[in-house]
Parts: sequence; structure tokens; C-alpha cells
Amino acid sequence: MRYAALSRNLRCAAVLAWALPAAAAAAPNAPDIVGGQPTTAWPGVGALVIDGSLCTAFAVAPQWVMTAAHCVSGAAAATTFFEIGADAAAPDATFAIDQITVHPNYNGNDGTSDLAVLHIKNAELPVTYFKVNSQSLTSAAGRKIYVIGYGDTSSSGGSGTKRIATTAIDSVDSSFIYSTYAPGGTCSGDSGGPAFVYDADGFPLALGVTAFGDQNCALFNGFQRVDKLLVFVDAAIGLSCHDGDSCEGILRNGFEAP
Repeated sequence: MRYAALSRNLRCAAVLAWALPAAAAAAPNAPDIVGGQPTTAWPGVGALVIDGSLCTAFAVAPQWVMTAAHCVSGAAAATTFFEIGADAAAPDATFAIDQITVHPNYNGNDGTSDLAVLHIKNAELPVTYFKVNSQSLTSAAGRKIYVIGYGDTSSSGGSGTKRIATTAIDSVDSSFIYSTYAPGGTCSGDSGGPAFVYDADGFPLALGVTAFGDQNCALFNGFQRVDKLLVFVDAAIGLSCHDGDSCEGILRNGFEAP
């Protein structure tokens, strides 16, 4: 709770730092999540390369991925690519993007509505897609969540390996989920990656999208709540799987994490 005011004061600076991926990573061999472990789980989480700079994104439908708006606001689809694999420098597969849809209310000054969806060109992703949360998070404080990304391992950089870490929800407001670095957290390059839990069937349920943190990647991080922006998501992609849905035809057995 102590960092809540600090996070609000620094949000603009932190978001702006993460909104310019080139400042954090000039090539796909850029950085990893803080306090996490390398992982090959959930191949639906991939590196998002924008004009050679790096963010993270994750699959939410056969031809759609979700990310942070600040990663792609003003970007050209023709120079944006979604890569799956454990190493951003040597992906298992690369998919072209032909459409970028940024939330119409995204505000680059205060980071609100920090969400975007991207359409995969001429292909369906061979991965398990994330469900997206539609439920209130008013009683979520203290709940453990997972984060995955290709971002820095510290404020000084990292290696570009996909990593997973755990943290806990400290508080929630009308737009964001806040957590402290305990034991892990996010850093530059992890923007756009999922903050998720596992549902009763063992599938990943995205509660939020990595949006901001303190500039030293040591104190706190924040995630855009997806439940607050579901009208936009469903209108944009026409198909997403919410918690409680059977998701038949969306989730594909055989790609689940062990």
C-alpha cells in the first residue's frame, strides 16, 4: 500500500519509458523478467518486435494477440511481428501483423486504457490462447499472479529469454492492478505481457496486461485490467474466451503447460 502514491506519481515517467521500446532495447536480443525463471511454457506468450524494438504480447484468439497500447501506438503493422519461442533472438516462428487496433481512449500521458489488439496476417497461431477475465477484482488483494515476458532482468538490462515470475496483488483500482516485487516483477520489454492466474481447468486466465513500473525495476509494477476494457476487446476481435466459458474451438489440447 505504501507505494500507491509513488506509483501514481511515477506512472507517467514509467509508462513513457516503456512506451519507447527503442530506449530499452534496440534489437530482438533485448532483455528478461526480474526475479523469474526461463520458461518454454505457454507458447502463446511471444515477443512483439516493433521496428526492431521489443515488447511482449499474448494470444487471445486464433488470429489475435493482446499487448499494451504504449507498445504499438503510432507503429506500422508492416514493421511489427509476433514471435513465439523461448529466445527472442532465435524465435521458433515469426508471424506478420496486418492490423493494429489501439484502445480509442488510450492516453499516453497518464497511461489509462493501455491496451491494444493485433491481427495475425494469413495464419492461425498454433498455441493455447489465454482466456480474459470478466469478473470484478474487488477482493483480489493478496492473490498470487504469474507474469511472463521478454523484458529486462534489472534496470541495467538482460538477455532476451522468455521468463515467468510470481508476484502478489497488492491493490486494485478502477483501471490497474498493482503489485510489489515479491519475489518477482516486470521491467522494460515486459510491457504487453499477461498477468494471469490458472482457472479451474488449468488454463491461463489473463487478469491484466503489463503496463508500467518504477524505473529501477525494483519496487512495484502495474497491470492494465482487462475486465474493464472487454467491450473494446470483443468488438475489435469478435471472439475472445472469458472466464467460465467452455472456449470450445479456441483452446487446443496438446499445447498446455506441463
